[in-house]
Amino acid sequence: MASGPVLYLEAVKRDDCYTLSSSLSPEFQVELDRLRSDGHKIVHDGRHYVVHVTPESARHTLLYRTMLHEIGHWVDWKEKVEIPADHGGDWLALSDAYFARPDSEREAFAHRYADTMAKQLTAAGKIPFSAQGNDDRP
Repeated sequence: MASGPVLYLEAVKRDDCYTLSSSLSPEFQVELDRLRSDGHKIVHDGRHYVVHVTPESARHTLLYRTMLHEIGHWVDWKEKVEIPADHGGDWLALSDAYFARPDSEREAFAHRYADTMAKQLTAAGKIPFSAQGNDDRP
């Protein structure tokens, strides 16, 4: 049986939309801005935000931002726990210290990592890459 990190990306329906309450936390307001940057059309109707998903906006969110963000969490874990433990550190104490950090600090690291990697990969011409298969599927 395999063990270790796993990255799980959830599929979204093509040309779907979803609603979010207008009363969003400051952190989620920033996420709404990220969704806009990914190409999602966002409409505010007073009580809700309606996020319209296109194949291109979904690809951008999932492949060029979410995946890099989640890899950032793994890099953070490796740097703060795995590597120091490999050099004689107490794995349990390192793990406890990692999870004692505020969620906002761990999220900020993952966002910075994703932003940095996206810029580097874009500059190197690695992303965005062309869609594979038939984009005319339902």
